Amino acid sequence: MPKVSHDYIQQKRQKILDAAQEVFTEKPLLSVTMMDIISRSGLSQGGIYRYFSDIDDIIIAVHNRAFENIDYNNEISELFGRPLSPEKIIHKAFSLLAQAVEASVGPFGKMRLELLMRYSAYPQRGVKIQNGLKVGDSNRNMMAAAMAFVSDQVQ
Repeated sequence: MPKVSHDYIQQKRQKILDAAQEVFTEKPLLSVTMMDIISRSGLSQGGIYRYFSDIDDIIIAVHNRAFENIDYNNEISELFGRPLSPEKIIHKAFSLLAQAVEASVGPFGKMRLELLMRYSAYPQRGVKIQNGLKVGDSNRNMMAAAMAFVSDQVQ
């Protein structure tokens, strides 16, 4: 059996994610099935499952692809290491938070809202999805750093 190149694998994954993203914008996330994505992608069922084990893995991959360039960890480290007044640091921290919220609303606002519904309807699946979302780490780190700083300043 011939080996496939890394580029080939990436092209197939992107084709699946493109199809999934189209379906996610057309249907409520909770009603999307693997068959919807299989049909839209034009790949076989086995072809899809070769790259993704279930729909939750596809949801995670679509989300992470959309937010792959959002990472506030460097800005957070720089911000809290600068010799600014506490008021300026707090203002800049919450401005970063506002940027994160704004970036997440855009075209994926519907998907993020529907993910929240999925979390409440299927808590175990919600945990799996939440743990797989890369942008979540940046957001959590930003909030933790901002809250720790505010708490220190208040004391």
